[in-house]
Amino acid sequence: MELVRVQDSDYRKTYELYMSFPENDNGYMNNVYGYNYEQFLEWIEKKLVSGERLT
Repeated sequence: MELVRVQDSDYRKTYELYMSFPENDNGYMNNVYGYNYEQFLEWIEKKLVSGERLT
């Protein structure tokens, strides 16, 4: 396993990874659960512009 920053990754693979997690998994809240790919890209862009972490 390799840790890769989202900014440096393939967004399609990152999307697929996020969608593999349930909405609430043992306390981890997947804030993009159910987003389509376009919505996911918009979410990433907002986070990158604001300097927030992608969680």
